[in-house]
This record gives sequence, C-alpha cells and structure tokens, in this order.
Amino acid sequence: MRRKKKGNPDPLDRHLASLPKQAIRDMEAAVDAAWNDPDPAIRARQRQLFGDRKPTVEEFIRAMAEEVKRGEKL
Repeated sequence: MRRKKKGNPDPLDRHLASLPKQAIRDMEAAVDAAWNDPDPAIRARQRQLFGDRKPTVEEFIRAMAEEVKRGEKL
C-alpha cells in the first residue's frame, strides 16, 4: 500500500486496514481470479491498466475507481 504523511491518512488505506483479514483474502482471491482470466480481451485490458505486474487489492480498487470516474466501461 502507498504511504501517506502522518496525520493525513488515506481513506482507502484506513478502510482496508479496518477490514477483517478474511475480507482482504477474499478480495485478493478475486484479483487473482480476474488476473488469470483466460479471455484475451480481458487479459489485454488488465495489462493495459497494470502492465505485467498483478495489482494489489488497493491498486485494483484505485484503478477501477478512476475508470468509473472517467465513465469507462468496466
């Protein structure tokens, strides 16, 4: 996760830190499943968004939020 200055915690960081460990593991499993999708179009889009490195849960959430903000079709 990205580090923010002390006294100015990131809302997403705070939220993820407050989740039960099982919820984080479930989100990691979902990212893994999406990353390993056999559909070439989905794989190409993921590589476009994240390069050759599988994103962390936080990176995935941030990227999807940016897509929604831009009105992109997910």
